[in-house]
Amino acid sequence: MKRIVFSLMVLVCLAIGQAGAQTYVIYKVVGDVTIQTGKGKVQLKAGEQLSPQAKLSIPFKGQLQLIDQASSNRYTLKNPGTGTLESMLKDTKNTVGKVTQQYMDYMLAQVKDGGKSLKMEHSDVATVTREMQRTVAKNNSSDDDFDFAEDLEKEFDDFVVEVDREFDTFRDSVNYIYAEFMKNGWKEFKSSPAIPKPKDEKVKPQVNKSIEMPKTAFLWFRSSKKDAVKLPKPKPQPTPMAQIKEEPKEEPTVSFNLYGTTFNVRFDPNNKFTLPNLEPGTLSKTWVSLSSKNYNNLIRDCMDIRFEKQLCDWAYLNMLQKAAAACVGEGNEATMLAGFIYCQSGYRMRLCRDGNRLDVLYASDYHIYDCDYFRIDGQAFYLLDKKRKIANLSICNVPYPNEQSMSLMLNAEQKLDYEAGNKRNIVSERDRSLKVDVAVNKHLIEFYNNYPSSMINDNYMTRWSMYANTPLDEHVKEQLYPVLREKIKGMSKVEAVNKLLNFIQTSFKYEYDDDVWGGDRVFFAEESLFYPSCDCEDRAILLSRLVRDLTGQKVVLVHYPGHLAMAVNFGDEQPNGTYYMLDDERYYVCDPTILGAGAPVGMPMNVFADCKDVNLILLDN
Repeated sequence: MKRIVFSLMVLVCLAIGQAGAQTYVIYKVVGDVTIQTGKGKVQLKAGEQLSPQAKLSIPFKGQLQLIDQASSNRYTLKNPGTGTLESMLKDTKNTVGKVTQQYMDYMLAQVKDGGKSLKMEHSDVATVTREMQRTVAKNNSSDDDFDFAEDLEKEFDDFVVEVDREFDTFRDSVNYIYAEFMKNGWKEFKSSPAIPKPKDEKVKPQVNKSIEMPKTAFLWFRSSKKDAVKLPKPKPQPTPMAQIKEEPKEEPTVSFNLYGTTFNVRFDPNNKFTLPNLEPGTLSKTWVSLSSKNYNNLIRDCMDIRFEKQLCDWAYLNMLQKAAAACVGEGNEATMLAGFIYCQSGYRMRLCRDGNRLDVLYASDYHIYDCDYFRIDGQAFYLLDKKRKIANLSICNVPYPNEQSMSLMLNAEQKLDYEAGNKRNIVSERDRSLKVDVAVNKHLIEFYNNYPSSMINDNYMTRWSMYANTPLDEHVKEQLYPVLREKIKGMSKVEAVNKLLNFIQTSFKYEYDDDVWGGDRVFFAEESLFYPSCDCEDRAILLSRLVRDLTGQKVVLVHYPGHLAMAVNFGDEQPNGTYYMLDDERYYVCDPTILGAGAPVGMPMNVFADCKDVNLILLDN
C-alpha cells in the first residue's frame, strides 16, 4: 500500500493558475458551474484550481465547493449568479467552514487524480463526523450550517459505499483508516494528579440505653429529586460499530484464569505476533494485521464471555488483559492485543508509550480516586495499573467511531465461579433466634478488592450509591434470605424493617476504616458479611440492600457530616420518629450504627437529632 504524502507538490501538480498567486482547489461541483476563459465558458471539475480573479457562473441549485489549504478553510458557493471568485467569497449568502488538518488532507486526497488514488489515506471516521459539528458560517446562518453539515454527511455516506467495494466489511475499512492515522497521531501529554478520597470526620457509634420514641413525627428536611443525590441512568455496554463475523474454522483454545474463574477462547498459535519496536509505523502495521479475519473468533469469544458472565466494564477490561497474555505472552504484544479487542468491543481507549513500554489508557466519565490520569480533549483517561505514577506519556490520540467510555456501575451480578470463603455465624444480640451461617464467594471478594472507588459529576456522595445499587450475589441470597424472610413473615412494613435494622445494629462489630485498612474503604454488601468488622457506611449499604430486596420499600441513604445512615418510605404506614420529605413522601430514618439495645425506625443518633446539614442519596428500587 502506498502512503500519500501531502505537500506543496500536490498543489503544483493541480495548479492551472498563475504560479505563486492565491489559489483555491475545487473540491466538488454541483450542476453546470462554469468559468469564463478566452475560448468561452468551460465547465469546472474537481481538482482544478482557481484564482480570486476567475470569472464564474453558478446556476440555480448549482454549487461550488473550494478548499484553501493555507487557511484550512472550506468554502461553499451556492448563491446563483455571475462574478469573480473574490466577490463570491465575500457574499454572506455563501459559507465558510474551518476544518482540521486531517480532514484537509482527506479532501485533497479525494480530488487528486479525480479520486482514483484515494484508498485509505483519508481522515478517520470520527474526525469526519466531528467536522459536521465544527462548521462555522461567516453569516452565522443556522440554515447554511445545516446545509454544510448535510453535505459532509452525504459525502461520508458516499465514501462508505465506495470503500465497501474495496474491502470485505466496513469495519475493515475503518481499522485501515485508524491504522493510517496512528502513524502521525502521537503527542506528548502531561498527567493530572490523582483525586484523593475525601475524608469525613469520625463520628463515634452511639449506644442508646433507651428506645423511647417521640409521639410526634418531626420534619427536618424537605427536598425534591432534583435536590437529592442520584446517579445517572446506567448506559448499556458498548457494542462494536460493525458486526464481527465468526469464522467457520477449527481453532485450538487457550485457557486463562480471572478471579478464580477459568475461561477459554479460540486462538491459533500461528497468529502470534511480535513488536520489534514501538515506532508508529510498526504499531500501525500491527493494527492492520490484527484487523484480519484471523482474530475474529478470539474477539467474538471475548465478547460472548462478557455477555454470558454479565461482566461489568472493569471486569471485561481486566479479562482482556488476561486473555491477551494467554494468547501471545506477557509484554507489549499482550497490551496491543488487549487494546485492540477493547477498541473493537466499542470502548474508548488510547495506546500510549513510556520508553519501551506500551500501555493502554481507558476513558471513564467517573473520577477514580487515588489514580493519576491524563486529560485528553476534555476526557479523563486512566492506566489499568492504578499504582503507576507517570508524569508524561506519548499518546496516540486517534478516536474510533462510536467509542464509549467505561462505566463503573455494577448493574448485574458478576457470574464468577463460586468457592466458599470462611463461614461466618452471624447472630442478632437483640433476637438470639435470628442467626445465619454465610460463606461469601472468595473470588467475588478478590474482584471487589481490585475494584476502583470513584465518583461521578464531582459529587463524592455518588460513590456510596454505586456500592448500594450493586445486586447481592445469588449464593449469598440463598444462604441469608430464607432465614430473614421467615423472621419477618406476617409482619407490617415497619415491623419488618425494625427486625432487619436491629439485626444489622447488633450482629456486626464496628471498627473505623483507618484502624483496619489505613484509610477510607467502602464495602459492597457482601464484604460486610465476609470481613469481621465494618463501619457506618458499610452497615447502611447492607441494610439498604436487605430492605429493598426483602420488603420492596423505597430507600434513600442519609448523609450527615461524617456519618451515613438510611431512611425508608413506608407508604401508608406512618410510624413515630424523625423523617425526611422527598417529593411529598416521608422517608423515616433508620440508623444501623446505633448500638446496644438497638434503636427502632425513626430514631437518629442524638448528635444528629437537630442536624439540618443532611443530604439524601436516591437508590434504585
